[in-house]
Amino acid sequence: MSRLYPLQGLPTAALGLLLLSAPVLASERLDHDTVKTLREQGSILPMERVMAAAVAAQPGELVEVELERDNGVYRYEIKILAADGRLHRLELDAATAEVVRRRDRSQRD
Repeated sequence: MSRLYPLQGLPTAALGLLLLSAPVLASERLDHDTVKTLREQGSILPMERVMAAAVAAQPGELVEVELERDNGVYRYEIKILAADGRLHRLELDAATAEVVRRRDRSQRD
């Protein structure tokens, strides 16, 4: 006779939840307190400096700025509307303000 142990399937269930949540963990938006702490620690640059670097790389009007963590790397995602009406999406390293990716609406994501 075999006994059933209620916690026997726990490791399998935990692994399943971890695998299902991996896409969510890969890219996360950060709350205000976390951003403030990162700034105070010097882990990320001030948003003003990053926005200036973005506009220098792609002139236009800033329409959206988000700070995200992708696979442990902090990045600002910035959308800029150019004078010709094209929407450009730039990703800048939050620690260096270096443009690491750029796309516009004529390119596929």
